[in-house]
Amino acid sequence: MNYRVLRRGLHGILTVGALLAAGCGGGGEAGVGTPLGNSVQGVVADGYLENARVFLDLNDDKQFTTGEPTAMTAADGSYTINGVSATDLSTHALVVRAEAGQTKNHEGASATTLTDSYVLSTPPNAPKTADGQVVITPLTTLIHNQIETNPVLDVAAAEAVVKTNLGVADATSLFEDFVQKKGASQEYEKVSLVAQVVASAIGNNMSAVSAAAPTANLNDVIKMVVSEVTANLTAISTAVDSAAQGGNFDPATVATSTVTIDTSDAATLQANLEQAATAPVVGSFQTALGSDGFFYLDMYYDLGMVTYEYGKVKLGAQGTDGFALTEEFFNYDTINSAWVAGTESTNNYVLSKTGWVLEDDSAAKGKLVFNADGTATWTNVDTGDSEIITVSKMDVAGKGIASFVAKQSSPIKAGATFPAGSEAYKMTFTRKSDYFSVWVGGYPNSMLMDVAKVSDIPAKFPAVSDQLNGGLGIGRELSVRFSGSGTSGTLLFLAAGAPLSLEGTWKIVEPVVGYPVLVLDVPLAYRTQYLDYTPEKIIFALVNGSIRQGEAEFANVPRVESGYNFNKTAFDAILANFTLSTATAAPKTAAKTVRKKY
Repeated sequence: MNYRVLRRGLHGILTVGALLAAGCGGGGEAGVGTPLGNSVQGVVADGYLENARVFLDLNDDKQFTTGEPTAMTAADGSYTINGVSATDLSTHALVVRAEAGQTKNHEGASATTLTDSYVLSTPPNAPKTADGQVVITPLTTLIHNQIETNPVLDVAAAEAVVKTNLGVADATSLFEDFVQKKGASQEYEKVSLVAQVVASAIGNNMSAVSAAAPTANLNDVIKMVVSEVTANLTAISTAVDSAAQGGNFDPATVATSTVTIDTSDAATLQANLEQAATAPVVGSFQTALGSDGFFYLDMYYDLGMVTYEYGKVKLGAQGTDGFALTEEFFNYDTINSAWVAGTESTNNYVLSKTGWVLEDDSAAKGKLVFNADGTATWTNVDTGDSEIITVSKMDVAGKGIASFVAKQSSPIKAGATFPAGSEAYKMTFTRKSDYFSVWVGGYPNSMLMDVAKVSDIPAKFPAVSDQLNGGLGIGRELSVRFSGSGTSGTLLFLAAGAPLSLEGTWKIVEPVVGYPVLVLDVPLAYRTQYLDYTPEKIIFALVNGSIRQGEAEFANVPRVESGYNFNKTAFDAILANFTLSTATAAPKTAAKTVRKKY
């Protein structure tokens, strides 16, 4: 399915200004008035944070309240909290307050006192390390934020989303002590660098927002800031790789260049804080469809021009094997200032149980079954591929429209708000099986015209310094060479013929007997820099007599849409307040259509 379409207290409220001005107190202790019972222990790492307060957030507001079990961290980042119960640990987050001028960050042999305060957390039911530690880091904070903003995700699914955006291996746990592990693992070395940037970005932006909105609710600010950091995690990961390769890594510099929240407009900032305060709940896909269907708004660049599109998905007739869906597209005609009907086609060759077949992935080519838990299963009738669709719902009545369509850079009248009855939906798609596709419109790679089978590709482009033509081209100026033998090995990358420092891996798999596929695991930094989009994995396969390039997506990896879908009430308000007078100009470097699926 096209993801771009269907993804697509005791002391009152503590403000941000109060958080940044307040100290944390003395050493480790049990919660005041809390009887000793079970305990939880672990470590807080950015580097290791000393003299930071860790507490079990029993009222879920991310501020320490008298009576909540708490402890202060030691120089090695360790903490032990007494007086906790297994039930509370399974339903409430562990939260860390790191204070400017008080908390120290230990990186190697050096210790630096923080200049910006920030808040970290780990979700309820967070996995423990092998020795029973609960590790709290900037990355567990991002995982917690995924669950808070999309409650259909459990801890494992939320971690998978963050790992996908970060570009680290599935086997790399984000709940481990990466400071301890980074010396023996390239993956954890990268995780450590990214964590430093994330912590800096959270601190910088919390300080900026506190100065611009000193009475804002702390929890709203944290959600807003962490959500913005999460949205830019791919950019952070790419910038970290680039800086590390150049030998000039500085977390503060990377943080500033990738995540800087604009606080100059008070009204916009307030609207964004209100959006962060809007709590989502687990919804039903059937309810989201309703009788009127749901709608989305999208913006993309086509030959350097900004193009706006909206779509409508409705429930169709019921058959013996499920419901049909209907889908309509409309493009904005800037000359006549009107929406006109359009069409879309995204046909690919897809590997089915019987081999490579043409797939039409439009909503109309699937069958939908509603599940008892509110999810839905969508199955493509051409290939048999299925995916589970889950929905988080938000009541957006009275909220600013622009803040909910900002990801689409949509031109909305200033101050416009959603009317009563408006709902927004965040949809998540999880494939039930691995999915391999090859672009039907693409031509065979000319460098492979004399290659008869995919197993011959590694030998044709070996990892030798005198290899002509720079290796096998897979993107704009990006090529690869292969080392290893048999069905797996290492990838070496070149840009315009010059060697790059990061490596990848390759393997040959046979998902369907008789149909081998070469799978390339390319570092995220290179996928974002040299490709027009960021596929999970690049593949090569023999299709219709030629070896062609495509992509792979894998089962049980959640794909969360980047924007929202809306019910008819909300979307009518969006269209009524759509005005190109506030449109964002296309970047001059845009040269072709680039659309993100999710």
